[in-house]
Amino acid sequence: MSDKQVYELTIDDLDSCSVWFFPMDETVEDESTVRPLAEQETCSDFQIIVRTDFHGESGAVYRGYLYWDFNAAIEYVKPVILSDKGGAVSFLERYSHSSVGKFGVCQFD
Repeated sequence: MSDKQVYELTIDDLDSCSVWFFPMDETVEDESTVRPLAEQETCSDFQIIVRTDFHGESGAVYRGYLYWDFNAAIEYVKPVILSDKGGAVSFLERYSHSSVGKFGVCQFD
């Protein structure tokens, strides 16, 4: 599995690798580039995202990811829920091409 842009991650990507990191070195395209974290690697100096299952009130389960951080405040973990149709929902306005829905979530596709 190779590098991707964080906003291009899919449910299949997260199923294949549950932890991705932002390498932030000369080998990456830009600061949005993420790389799968291999089991034998350690990653203490990089921002990481981790696969997360979100549970709806109806019992539905949605796959997505969180930015892992020692601070659990919503603005640091930046939850993102992925759609099986390729779209995503973020709970913070992060991407300029996002539109804010009536519940304050940012939807982009």
